[in-house]
Amino acid sequence: MGYDADQPDADAWLSLDPADRRAQVEAAHADLVDALHPPSLRRSIHMGLHSTVETMWAQGEVHVVATLDRITDQGVRRHAAVHMVMSVFAHRMSALAAGTDPWSEERWRQALDAVDPADWIGRRMARDLGD
Repeated sequence: MGYDADQPDADAWLSLDPADRRAQVEAAHADLVDALHPPSLRRSIHMGLHSTVETMWAQGEVHVVATLDRITDQGVRRHAAVHMVMSVFAHRMSALAAGTDPWSEERWRQALDAVDPADWIGRRMARDLGD
């Protein structure tokens, strides 16, 4: 299997063990440097988040599937949509780890529903381009 964030195969993904899934993501990102993958990227964390979101999608996690569908239906490349879900997941996990906001399916769904691709891309551009 060769992992492609823009054209994933759920059955092939789920047939791999977690270490092999992560290795597939790492191989696909090996030389990738672009707007989604700047040189300053924390690669280890990025690979783990990518693998986790893809696994949730492949397992049919309803909120993740719906969010990826909604974003890609707006014309956003799937790989970028995965990054948007990764951002939400990272924030939810950070709040959970800090004990500031316990896990709630409702808050998870609301956070995913609130993802606005134009806003997300705009914030990324502002951060990357500066003033």
